[in-house]
Amino acid sequence: MSISRHALLGGLFQDVRYALRTLRRQPGFTAVTVLTLALGIGATVTLFTLADAVLLRPLPFPDADRLVRIEERRGGQHGRTPWTLTNGAYHAWLEKATTIEGLGAWIAAPRTLVGDGQSKRLEVADATPSLFGILRASPAIGRPFTEADAAPGAPPTVLLSHGFWQQRFGGQPSVLGPTCSSMTRSMKSSV
Repeated sequence: MSISRHALLGGLFQDVRYALRTLRRQPGFTAVTVLTLALGIGATVTLFTLADAVLLRPLPFPDADRLVRIEERRGGQHGRTPWTLTNGAYHAWLEKATTIEGLGAWIAAPRTLVGDGQSKRLEVADATPSLFGILRASPAIGRPFTEADAAPGAPPTVLLSHGFWQQRFGGQPSVLGPTCSSMTRSMKSSV
């Protein structure tokens, strides 16, 4: 025995009308139901947005699928700081690596910028000159770090984030040169 399409849709419409009449008679229950649905939909959208941004969308670098992060473990255990390499391990990888194209490193450290009668706490990263080449990233103005910048006794070199450049220097291209040099001298370690 087959059920006709008309009978099936007619039954569905009757069920929807009954549900709407019931919800209209019980406003408290309706409010709880709508709130529960709204929270569920909102949580689902939030989780998908986070998963998309963190897991599904590629990094904003060319050939991002070829980037890897290396960490050092001894006896299966992390070192003092997870996701790090010692200087010795970094140099060993740099000298003996045969399966990687390049190696770059950075370490984040808070610093205090003093000058103009005010101080500001900044999150900075000390980076190897090779890091920007590996990421195939270049500054909007100026130049990336070079091996000469990493040499002992070399004058300090700073690469500013776009946001800091806009906020502190008003996006002025004239920040290159003496202003940058005086800024690096005024950076004090917070340790």
